[in-house]
Amino acid sequence: MFSSSHEAACVLKAYFRQLQDPIIPQDKFVTFTKAAADWRKNENKSTVDNGTSTKLAMNTQKRIDQYSNLVGQLPHSNLIVLHYLMWFLSKVAAQSEKNKMPEYNLAIVWAPNLLRPPLISTEAMLMVKHTIDCIEFLIRYQALIFGNHSEPAPKVSSPQVPSRRHRANSAANRSGGPRRK
Repeated sequence: MFSSSHEAACVLKAYFRQLQDPIIPQDKFVTFTKAAADWRKNENKSTVDNGTSTKLAMNTQKRIDQYSNLVGQLPHSNLIVLHYLMWFLSKVAAQSEKNKMPEYNLAIVWAPNLLRPPLISTEAMLMVKHTIDCIEFLIRYQALIFGNHSEPAPKVSSPQVPSRRHRANSAANRSGGPRRK
């Protein structure tokens, strides 16, 4: 079907980019980006205040709770699709040593396709960093954010490709023809 993983990735991205309303609906754009902007402000403040790792962990848990609440407000079908996509992207990020795509790089590529402003404006363009922060956080903490909202991500195993002989026998069985030996 595809000659490379790059082609498959481009088709997947194009599908999400062409949706009339993105997976995170445009009416939620301000809510999601404001959450990212507020946390960016607080994170910088904590760094200046010489925040301890415990304080940063508490802030991370609060942010997880906030995003969990936000994704819980999405339409159910959007929630499920976003969960599976974030799960998949976290698997891609886990291979970043090979593919050079950690969470941040994936967020740069995916944020414009998943979290778009209702109107293109100067103000919306200034929010790009916050859309990237939001998607990066969703990818990194997807298991904790989505855990209470949707079914768990599927366990993926390598597909079993039947041998030629098995395919020929299966085709003969479906058509009612004789089995080949």
